[in-house]
Amino acid sequence: MEIHREAYFAISTENRPGELASVTAILMEAGVDLYGLWGYGTGHGAAQIIAIPHDEKKFMSVAKDVGWRVREGVCFHVEGQNKAGVLVDLLQKIAAEGVNLMAVDSMSLEDHFGCYMWAEDDDSETLAQLLGMRVPLA
Repeated sequence: MEIHREAYFAISTENRPGELASVTAILMEAGVDLYGLWGYGTGHGAAQIIAIPHDEKKFMSVAKDVGWRVREGVCFHVEGQNKAGVLVDLLQKIAAEGVNLMAVDSMSLEDHFGCYMWAEDDDSETLAQLLGMRVPLA
């Protein structure tokens, strides 16, 4: 398995038709390429768009220019050969250490899988250690 630390950016927005399309069009026009993108409602007419850009500085420049409210955080990208239960050992190890994952988004294509994992900010360094990464993360 390969594991990488990634910066993600959470854009707070309204939950209305076309909001995600608008954000992606702005990013495309600015030439911002993404590793991942998620959009979801958070309740009471609000939504959040999570973007993991190839070029963080370029993304932040665009965000500043258009006035997006953006919060930066850390997530982890895990990828490797796909097989039944490929994440079980890793998820059990994380659970045994008491780290509560906020989200895991995983998918596979043929014999390859990839996923992103998010923990609370306070648990990011612990999660990094459990994933075999060097800490501190900064």
